[in-house]
Amino acid sequence: MLDQLAPFGLGNEKPLFVFKNVRPSSFRHFGREGNHLELNFLNGRKNISAIGFFLKEENFPALKGPSIDLLAHLERSTFGKAAPRLRIVDALPAGSVK
Repeated sequence: MLDQLAPFGLGNEKPLFVFKNVRPSSFRHFGREGNHLELNFLNGRKNISAIGFFLKEENFPALKGPSIDLLAHLERSTFGKAAPRLRIVDALPAGSVK
């Protein structure tokens, strides 16, 4: 489905999705230098993973709170098996996004 919206670039930005009142279940650093961030949260009973390259939780003070509004792009992972994934754009205190 995402391919139907492509190509992305000037004049056709990637769609930005908002996940309101998300309760992070965990976050961790990964990568050789630990400079990438993976955030996990539950959507009903399904675990959802979002990643941010060259990000740290210090960039998102809202992660310390009980819930957040997550802004992310949907993209296709190219590591291992091709699968959809969320790419973190921002994490704000819950209720910040109207």
